[in-house]
Amino acid sequence: KMGVGCCGEAIWSCLQRALSLAPLRADLYVLRASCRLRSHWPPRGVPPREIPPPSEAAGSDARSALHDCEEAIDREPECAEAYHLALPLLFAWGELAAAERLARRGMIGVSDPGWIARFQVEHEYAKELRLGLDRAQAMLIAEESKPPEARNPEALDRFLRHLLERAGRRLELPIRKRIEGLQQSIAHMVRVREARAYITGTKQDAQ
Repeated sequence: KMGVGCCGEAIWSCLQRALSLAPLRADLYVLRASCRLRSHWPPRGVPPREIPPPSEAAGSDARSALHDCEEAIDREPECAEAYHLALPLLFAWGELAAAERLARRGMIGVSDPGWIARFQVEHEYAKELRLGLDRAQAMLIAEESKPPEARNPEALDRFLRHLLERAGRRLELPIRKRIEGLQQSIAHMVRVREARAYITGTKQDAQ
């Protein structure tokens, strides 16, 4: 049975019963979300930089945990622990826009200055990466629309390196994969340019 893990069958059954009797209690949804997550990622229930797909137990429980957190927030917007549990999930899925919105909602919803500061950091991190990746994608499209001899992929490469530096060591795997995909496109453009230059130089030498 999914989600039971760290709680044990008896506690899980009691929790489910409590939710059926008090469906408006945000803390019960947070507790269920925490049980779901800690059953796969003990002891704190913090997922790694990437979460398995929903077809696997851990991925399915993670999605259910996110839903529980959303239910808790809908019932009690000041429920800081719900935001705290949900944000790492969204980042681990690479869902930057959703993480940005949720962190912003947390900044507005909670009153504790410590939590507000924490959610502000998460909001800025998500926003910077989202805007940076959108800009990088636009830069790539612009370069690919130019004739091969007029392309300047080095500018995009410098921008991506700066984005990686800004993200630091915490960069989640799905986001890193998106950046690596852009870097592969840059490398391809450089190889094409070098090959064309070599062919042009060889023709000139032959003349």
